[in-house]
Amino acid sequence: MASPSSPRLDDTLTQSIGFRLSRLARLRRASWEQELVDFDLTPGEAGVLRALGDGDEVGLRALARTLGQDPMTVKRCVDRLEERGLLESTPGEDRRLRVLKTTRTGRRLAETVTERARRRDAAFADILGTDDLALFDHLLSRLEAPFTTTPEESE
Repeated sequence: MASPSSPRLDDTLTQSIGFRLSRLARLRRASWEQELVDFDLTPGEAGVLRALGDGDEVGLRALARTLGQDPMTVKRCVDRLEERGLLESTPGEDRRLRVLKTTRTGRRLAETVTERARRRDAAFADILGTDDLALFDHLLSRLEAPFTTTPEESE
């Protein structure tokens, strides 16, 4: 019998695909957070910078859709990046909309962060090897598809 301080975990939980994918995502995110400490960025802020890195002007809602995030979550990241002088926003044609763009400093930081992310992906690829990485990518796409397809796309 397990003691109250160390509950027995059901193996069906810890070995389930969903649990393992979540654990892997948490581990990679924690590792990424550590790499971003040098830049004083959160993973969300790094994602915003990378998405806007090339200097194109993008609306907040479109950015949120691209990142697969809630617009309010993205807005908090945008506000912090703007306070740091890494992004600038201007009113869109519709004054309710904000158009976002990286500053020169923001673009340089986005390039640095993107390079760091590429190295991380390369290390991940080295663990799997070329064939397994291609299979993993294919399987992830298949697993994501039912959750990312809109009703209009499936018709």
